[in-house]
Amino acid sequence: MSKGIAAIVVACLMALAGCGSSGSASTTTAVPATTAAPSSTAATTTTLNVKAVGQKVLAIINSGNAAIDRDKKISGQSTEFKAVSGDFSSAAQQLQALTYPPDAAADAKALVAILNKLAFDASQAATASATSLNSLLTVIETDEGTEVADSDSLRHDLGLPPASA
Repeated sequence: MSKGIAAIVVACLMALAGCGSSGSASTTTAVPATTAAPSSTAATTTTLNVKAVGQKVLAIINSGNAAIDRDKKISGQSTEFKAVSGDFSSAAQQLQALTYPPDAAADAKALVAILNKLAFDASQAATASATSLNSLLTVIETDEGTEVADSDSLRHDLGLPPASA
């Protein structure tokens, strides 16, 4: 693999790695969600365990990071970007399958959306010509910044440290 392609792939791979940190949350935070029943005397309270969701999010991110580490060893633009695309897509699907506390739902949805966009961008990069690859890499770089911000927002919502911590 050429040094130029290697640098490109490393930059692309950092997007998912940016959303991951091997740290775990040590704080348990319960978020009560109360729904009023039609009568004024009854209310149903459901407690969502934020720590459990946070641990699932970290497991998904750590698994994605491990996959990306494996992908770094693949040679060839097409194969590398296809593998990276699959990693982004897999992480998005797994994160989308979780149920989030109400305060975290919008940030989770945003993170899933940007991971899906990164998966699409990487799949396009797999077959891109040298000229179009440069513009795709600019898009991927911008998306990576959005992904890190969305990931940090979700981490905050779940009481987890930011990826940079």
